[in-house]
Amino acid sequence: MDRAVDVRSNAAEARSNATRVRNGDASKNNKKPKKKLEKNKKQNQEEKVCPLFQESGKCRYGDNCKYSHIIPDTLPSPDDDKVDPDPLKKEHDSPEKEEDSPIDLFFGKHPEFDYMRDKPLWDEFDRMNQHFQLKGAKNQSRVEFHIALVKEFNRMFGVDEGNLESWGKLCAAMGLSIPTTLEEAHKIVRDAFVNLVVLVQSPRTGETVKVFKNAEDLKEFTAETKWIFPQRHAQAGGLLKMLLRKMGGPSHGRRPQGKKKAVAK
Repeated sequence: MDRAVDVRSNAAEARSNATRVRNGDASKNNKKPKKKLEKNKKQNQEEKVCPLFQESGKCRYGDNCKYSHIIPDTLPSPDDDKVDPDPLKKEHDSPEKEEDSPIDLFFGKHPEFDYMRDKPLWDEFDRMNQHFQLKGAKNQSRVEFHIALVKEFNRMFGVDEGNLESWGKLCAAMGLSIPTTLEEAHKIVRDAFVNLVVLVQSPRTGETVKVFKNAEDLKEFTAETKWIFPQRHAQAGGLLKMLLRKMGGPSHGRRPQGKKKAVAK
């Protein structure tokens, strides 16, 4: 009889253990979804950054915010719009970058030459010729340089002689009053004598564009500096052609060749 009692007792204990095991497994299973939910919540927080914190670096909710205050590497930092880590790169990527300048493009074809951008254009061209030992008034580099000068003028002031805004830019560069009509613009420029090379290079060199009283004074200056602007060129726009005509043109002819000292007309 005692043996029967022991058997029943063992069976009851076995059932009790089985129940505890099942309850324990159920408890573990109940904990798993909870941990999984917490993990998913944390992942969601990390994936979704607090917009206030991302914008200003601060959040009034602090640690209680439901969004993450950790900014991933793939997102811009709050101060990215305040501090430019590479201002030079931004400048080069600008639509108005200086590489678009025909003059800069011309000298950029010769990377072996140490081009100094703030120096007079003709002086740099002559120095480049000496560097590469280029000779002759009709060498290809001279032809390309003339093209660059004309295109640079077109880029700075435009090509349409009927555009009042272009005349305004031209007069402003000369230090003259800004015209309100085309007729006024023609009158202002007709009485102004400037060296066109100086006009084009002045933003680089920082020099003041000198307005001469007459064509003879301008001619003397041009002969002394040998800063000659091409007078006739296929790339010249209507504005440049009209300007050369109004200014008389003799001091903007071809550059002296060889030992000639006079400026060719």
